[in-house]
Amino acid sequence: MQETRTYRTYRWIGRHVSVVAVIAVIVAIGLGVVGPIVADTDEPNFDPEGAIYTALAEADLTLRGTSTVAGALWLVEPTESGSNALDAAVLREWHTLSESVRSDADHAAVLVDRYDAETGVTAPGLMSIADVVDAMVPGGIEAASDAEVALVLAEVLAEGSPFADFRATLSEDATVSSQGWFAAAFTTQVVYDSAAFDGVAAEEEWLRSLQGDLRNGAVATDSIGVGIDPELTFGEAAEQSAPFIFLAVALIIVLVAFVHRSYWSAVVVGTGLAATSLAYYGTASLLGLKMGSLLLAFIVPIAMISFGVDFYIHGVGRVREMQVEGGHGVAKAYPFGMTAVFTAMLLAVSSSVSAFLANAASGTEAIIQFGIGAAISLVWAYVLLGQIAPRITVGLEEFVGTNPTKGVSKYVYGLATLVMAIIGGLAVALSAVMPTMGAAALVVFLVGAAALPAVATRCRASSHPARRS
Repeated sequence: MQETRTYRTYRWIGRHVSVVAVIAVIVAIGLGVVGPIVADTDEPNFDPEGAIYTALAEADLTLRGTSTVAGALWLVEPTESGSNALDAAVLREWHTLSESVRSDADHAAVLVDRYDAETGVTAPGLMSIADVVDAMVPGGIEAASDAEVALVLAEVLAEGSPFADFRATLSEDATVSSQGWFAAAFTTQVVYDSAAFDGVAAEEEWLRSLQGDLRNGAVATDSIGVGIDPELTFGEAAEQSAPFIFLAVALIIVLVAFVHRSYWSAVVVGTGLAATSLAYYGTASLLGLKMGSLLLAFIVPIAMISFGVDFYIHGVGRVREMQVEGGHGVAKAYPFGMTAVFTAMLLAVSSSVSAFLANAASGTEAIIQFGIGAAISLVWAYVLLGQIAPRITVGLEEFVGTNPTKGVSKYVYGLATLVMAIIGGLAVALSAVMPTMGAAALVVFLVGAAALPAVATRCRASSHPARRS
């Protein structure tokens, strides 16, 4: 084979594989550590481009004030499906629950009362139509009969009433008849001072505790805060997804070990996937992508894993063909094999990257950033798993020698592979959802599952020359 530029490049990588591997791992770990520090954890906008959305964004930017007063919406409905949310029992219970919250010192310190110039009354931080009825009915809503509550409710919601705007808090199916008002649900506005909290997480924790108190002991009402905890929910979803990523990677590692009949091939796959995850997160963060995106957090790692393993299998497969069929040693099998498969792999990654980058034409920020993030992950997977990892695999196998595979030894190596797959899956999962911890896990994996076993196996193989090939 004529020594082309591609061949010479692979030959150089092969001769300096130790340095290349160390640099690749250091870069990946460095990006994994730096990524969370500089990452923009906001969520990208899913609104498409257009005059309406542009005007909305400009209005939000222009009219946005400096006030720290924030609001949250609560949806209240009866526990019995199909019943009336404006029934006296429902309104009484919701008023009682609201009073309990307002009298709580911790909640009261955060809730913000506001003056309504139209009605001339001061509205509490937690207010609903139940509070208006309570204020209007003689003796309060708890002491009033069902008929009195229905009569006052009709007066409150009547056309021309200063409280008629509360109709907007009722569900769309709200109707009025001779029997009174009917609605499947109504909403409650909670107004509070966001400056009382140290960060978004603390604010959402308080809203969750408020929701718990509004449900505590409820019999007639069922309530839920609408969109009160997106940041906490995202974090919890990321943590919940980690076990699935872990299981997927662990199974992939076991499958690679079984197909290639090589513990070391599986180790390299686990290391490569973890390194690729860290490198992707850090690169995307440095480029300013919003890492709070569900697409970047969950979908991109899946694409990275699938494409990365595919690149690796093709690369290793061709190099081993050169070893077995071509009779070449590692020094020549790697450049010959990778040169032979270079064009096909380059076309594969190029077409895939182009397909993901085509999302940039969507005009939607979240989709654009997903396309860029996926392209970044594929490039890293191609470089680390498709180009460098095959040389590390065959070199590592040559270094340790042929593993004993008879008798008890095969069970020992099988158990070691299973343990390594579990540790590797954990390292990749942490790298995807918690990069800082993932970087630490990768170091532990390299030492415990790669370096120490490699040295131990080489020593054992050296002491049993008859078992070496």
